[in-house]
Amino acid sequence: MNERTNERKPGRIACWREVTKQSTVAQGVSLGYGWTLQTLLSALVTSSCLACICLAGDTLCSVGPRRSWHRALADSATHGLVAGITWFALAGRQRPGHVMFATALGMLLDVDHFLAARSLRIQDALNLSSRPPFHSILAVLVGVSLSEIALRSLELLPSWGFLPVMLLTSGLSHQIRDANRRGLWFWPFGTTPPLTYWLYVGLTAALPHAVGLLLAAIGRSPYCNVDQTTMPLIDYI
Repeated sequence: MNERTNERKPGRIACWREVTKQSTVAQGVSLGYGWTLQTLLSALVTSSCLACICLAGDTLCSVGPRRSWHRALADSATHGLVAGITWFALAGRQRPGHVMFATALGMLLDVDHFLAARSLRIQDALNLSSRPPFHSILAVLVGVSLSEIALRSLELLPSWGFLPVMLLTSGLSHQIRDANRRGLWFWPFGTTPPLTYWLYVGLTAALPHAVGLLLAAIGRSPYCNVDQTTMPLIDYI
């Protein structure tokens, strides 16, 4: 006689915990919730690297006259390094070449300075009367949403599914760093007060881990939208 049993489909968080639980044999002693000593140390190392890059980059940017081309170059390079390490911490070990892509995105966000100035002169780009359009949190969210919708419509998510996540991490890391000077811009509602220095450094260091947990909660990997029952382990967790 066959007995019917009611099976309850596990939720996204439950599936994520199950996957991380299965991985602990290879990763080491479990600390709970899928974390191991190895993954905890990895998170601490990447956060420390991000904090050190912020400190070193900000020190370089403080040298020399304000609004000079070499300070602008140092600032842009720091944005790129922060974006690249953030992506590496989240998923870079899967496809290391994409770290350079994330670095470029972190730097290219400043292109809107020249677009707003309608000039290629560095002095014009650095002396804007208002903030350029891509430096709004809304612009980042719109870019992420439109890229996700476009990739789904064109059925390119399996190969280009990393792009919305990369836009999110590169855009947010850039804006958090700028917020130390001018606050976070939530157009059309206004701007927050400037973030304190150590708050900005702390948020930058925590960003890849926060995004990783968010992706795990919604059943999304950094590289594609996958079924929650077969969701791969997010690289840093």
